[in-house]
Amino acid sequence: MKAKNLKVKPYIIPSKQGNIMLAPAGPFVSIPDCADVEYLKKLAANGMVEISEDSELTSDNEELELLRLEYETLADKHPRKSWKEDRLKEEIEKLADAE
Repeated sequence: MKAKNLKVKPYIIPSKQGNIMLAPAGPFVSIPDCADVEYLKKLAANGMVEISEDSELTSDNEELELLRLEYETLADKHPRKSWKEDRLKEEIEKLADAE
């Protein structure tokens, strides 16, 4: 399991191996099985963190990378790093319509 902090405030997740800090608006962090999962789920239910299983995260990243590659092929330039899946799809559609 992985978790990502969505807020500008750090969160500490209690764990038997020591506390796990989720940095403000940071990247996904691996969460060990001995962590307080109930606390993490409460944070997620309130929109403070995002929880992802490793397999979900991988498939999302693969989809995003495929879209980036498709944009690069059509536009002959790299997409902006800040563009997410929806924006990439819009830009690819514009490029396809222009051809």
